[in-house]
Amino acid sequence: MNIAAIIPARLGSKRLKNKNISILGDKPLLFWSIDTALESDCFKYIVVSSESDQVLDLVRRGYSSKEVQTIKRPDRLATDKADLRDVCNHFLENFPDIEFLFLMMPTYPFRNARRINDEILPPLYSRQIDRVVSVIPSNFSTFDYWFKKGILYRKMFNRAPLWCGAGNATYSLMRRDYFFKTPQNWPYLPGERTLRIQTDNTESIDIDTTEDFRKAEKIVQGYEQKKRQLKSFCNKTHEIVLPEGAKPGSLLDFLASEGVNLNLPVLILTTPPPYFTFLRWYECNNARDYYSELTKGILADLPKGGHSQDFPEHYIHSISYRILRKREDREGIQDDCVSQKQIIFEEELKKWGGYIEPNYWVKTK
Repeated sequence: MNIAAIIPARLGSKRLKNKNISILGDKPLLFWSIDTALESDCFKYIVVSSESDQVLDLVRRGYSSKEVQTIKRPDRLATDKADLRDVCNHFLENFPDIEFLFLMMPTYPFRNARRINDEILPPLYSRQIDRVVSVIPSNFSTFDYWFKKGILYRKMFNRAPLWCGAGNATYSLMRRDYFFKTPQNWPYLPGERTLRIQTDNTESIDIDTTEDFRKAEKIVQGYEQKKRQLKSFCNKTHEIVLPEGAKPGSLLDFLASEGVNLNLPVLILTTPPPYFTFLRWYECNNARDYYSELTKGILADLPKGGHSQDFPEHYIHSISYRILRKREDREGIQDDCVSQKQIIFEEELKKWGGYIEPNYWVKTK
């Protein structure tokens, strides 16, 4: 069984310039993925794909050609609009003997080689699985999205939120057939046997912004990020969700001082993690019913390609800070749109003297 690891590492990036070659700890970011692949010692080929001679030369100076190969991809596969599937196809066309492809996005530096060897390879070699995907450790509300339209914030979906472990790209392995036999927007081959691996907070770090890079630096320095336990409180009209230690009465007083009417729906919003690609799902006919009518109208004019950067600015209801009206008090009140006056962002909560960070760092090394 021939398995290859591909590390797609283009030079350009918008939010964090040259992130793939930025120094994390004592080496460039993309070297973390290369070293994990080498440590696992299970890949026939480890290949870095890039349009940039600067990136490829950096890899050639750091590793021998026997350890890591490089492939120059055309410029058309190095833009913000390029589809990652096309990048993988370009690789597979040059390596026809590969049966399985392990996609190692260089922005995930903290994969665990032991998990590859102990949890992925045995069922793969025994032909029990066709694909491996990974999910984040905490539940994630996949349909609880909102976007701004005029003076209102509107629900993006007409379905109730579905809570589940959302996918990430820490561990991503698939059969060669996936790239050549599935329609462009199908996420799986029919009948595929999939192994889902739950990643911890460290493995799930995906470096896309300066803040993400700072988190990764803390981990390299020997810290581990922990999540505070959430507590639920009830009064006569509301259920309030807060991190342990935060005071619900103090939060309500703060919101009132900010002009929020607690007799109406209240949304505490935050920027969503980049785990959900809206456009790719929308292009699948059987997924369009999930979207609200207003959202469909916006999506109809957007370019195809599955890039969330093309989607209008959107937010998700905070998981750590929530003000929910009790069910018996909700009759006759529309929850699918909320006035801007009733919106507060989690970042703004830091002005509140009782704010407690949902996550905290612990020195472990």
